[in-house]
Amino acid sequence: MRTREEMKAALRAEAEAVIEELLDQVEGEEPTLAELEDIVLKLRKRLGERMGKVVIEGQEATQPVKRPRCPGCGEKMRYKGMKPVTAESRLGALGLERAYYYCDRCESGLFPPE
Repeated sequence: MRTREEMKAALRAEAEAVIEELLDQVEGEEPTLAELEDIVLKLRKRLGERMGKVVIEGQEATQPVKRPRCPGCGEKMRYKGMKPVTAESRLGALGLERAYYYCDRCESGLFPPE
């Protein structure tokens, strides 16, 4: 789990990147109010997605202590490492890395909720 200071630094970096994008897009331009609103709304969405990802990944344990049981057969599942997964959220699609488990008996896998 990330410390508060590590998460603050990651959040600042994401905000600064979006600020740079905004300034790059309007530098030397004179956008109308509607064009500026479109740019800001798009960047606001991107920043929200990035901030959500930082906080969620900061809370994510690399491997939950208790192995989950397979929903199909009830056997304990085997940890297969961190795998990329896209989580749909109200912020948008968040590309995350989550602990992935596999059932040798059922040959199925899952990302357990935490």
